[in-house]
Amino acid sequence: MRGRAYDAVHYRAALVQNYATRLRKALDPADSEQLFGTRGAGLFDRLVGEMRVQ
Repeated sequence: MRGRAYDAVHYRAALVQNYATRLRKALDPADSEQLFGTRGAGLFDRLVGEMRVQ
């Protein structure tokens, strides 16, 4: 028995649309860009544990 094909692109898009969009509104703009932006990790990025919702 084979499982369904896993469409990672679809599930990532759904996650961003449903969850990350709400979280972006609660975080500082720089923090949300760090978490959900397309650039890689940066040397001076803030620790996730230091981020606070507004």
